[in-house]
Amino acid sequence: WGMRAQPLHAMQNWDGSCTVFDDRPPSGTLAPALDWRLYPTPAVDRFLICGRPERKLGSHPNSAWWASQVCCSKAFVVAEHGESSSMERFHKFETSSGELLVVRNDVHVVRGPPAHLFGQHIHRQITAFVEVRQPFLRFQPSSWITYHSFLLLELDGGALSILCERKTDLLELVIGEIGIPPECMKAIRAHGGGRNPHECFEGPRVELPVAVPVRDFLEWIDGPVEENWQPYDMLSTNCQHFVGLVKEFLLNPIGVSIRRDTDLQQASPALQEAREFVRSMVRKNWRALKYARDQFRQDKQMVLDAIMQDGRALRYAHDKLRASREIVLAAVNQDGSAL
Repeated sequence: WGMRAQPLHAMQNWDGSCTVFDDRPPSGTLAPALDWRLYPTPAVDRFLICGRPERKLGSHPNSAWWASQVCCSKAFVVAEHGESSSMERFHKFETSSGELLVVRNDVHVVRGPPAHLFGQHIHRQITAFVEVRQPFLRFQPSSWITYHSFLLLELDGGALSILCERKTDLLELVIGEIGIPPECMKAIRAHGGGRNPHECFEGPRVELPVAVPVRDFLEWIDGPVEENWQPYDMLSTNCQHFVGLVKEFLLNPIGVSIRRDTDLQQASPALQEAREFVRSMVRKNWRALKYARDQFRQDKQMVLDAIMQDGRALRYAHDKLRASREIVLAAVNQDGSAL
C-alpha cells in the first residue's frame, strides 16, 4: 500500500521518561507532525498494555461481560480531521505520494454481539487472516516469545476488515470500513490512542479453507469465548493464547462449537416458561442460566443455584440481582474472580 503511518498529534514528554502516544494535542499548543520511528514507545509500556442472515444471535447475550470486558470501535474514512475525545479519535496517515488519509475511530458501548455496527455488511464472510506481532523490545531475536500478538481478519477478500486482540483483561474489536488499508488498521486500537505500526511485523496471509460468516464469528465470541473467559495471566491466558484460539476457530469452524448447547435451549417454548423445569436445567448446568428467560434470571433462588456451582454465573443474573450484596457475596465466596 506504500503507506507510512504518521500521527499528527501527541502529548506527554518526548524525553523518554514517560512517552505516551495520543491523538489529542497538548492544551494551548499546536502539535507538530511526528514520525513513529523517531519516538519509540518504551518496551515496558507495550508490555503493560500488552453468511446466515436467518440465524439469530444468542437469545440472551451476556450484557455484563460485553459491557465490561469488550471494547468495540468502528473506523471509517472521513474528509476532515476533528477534535478527539475518549469516544471519538482521529488518526492521520500520510501516503507515499504525500496525500493525507483521515480515519475516525468511534468507540461504542456494547451489551451484546455488535452485529448492528456492521450494518449491511453483517452478511459478509471472513476469508483470510494475518497475524501481527509487536515485540516488547526494539531489537530482539525473532525466536523470542516476548511480543504482543493480534489478528487482522479480511472480509470478502479485503473489502472490510476486523482487528481482533486481547489486551490484558479486555477483548478489543475494531471494525474497519471500506477504504482503510491494512497498514492503517495496524495502528488503530479500540481502547487507547493507537500503536506504532512500524514496530509491528506481519506474518503470512492465511486464506481460510471455508469462509466464516461474520455472524458465526460473533456467535462464537458470545458462546465459548465468553463462557471460558478468564482473568489475564501472563503464562496461561494472554494475547498469544487468544490469537491461537481465534485461528483454531477460523481454520476449523465446523469442528469448534459456536455455542454451548444446553437442554434448556433445545426445550419447547412451554417448558422454557416452566419454572421447575428451568430450575432443574440450571441445577444440572449453571450455564443454562444464560439462556433462561428474563423472569428466571431475576429469580433469586435460581440464580443462587447457579452461583453455588460456579461464581461466574453472576454474569448471567439480571441487573437487579447483580446489584444485590447477598448475591455478589455468594458469587465471590465461590469464585473470587466473579467480582
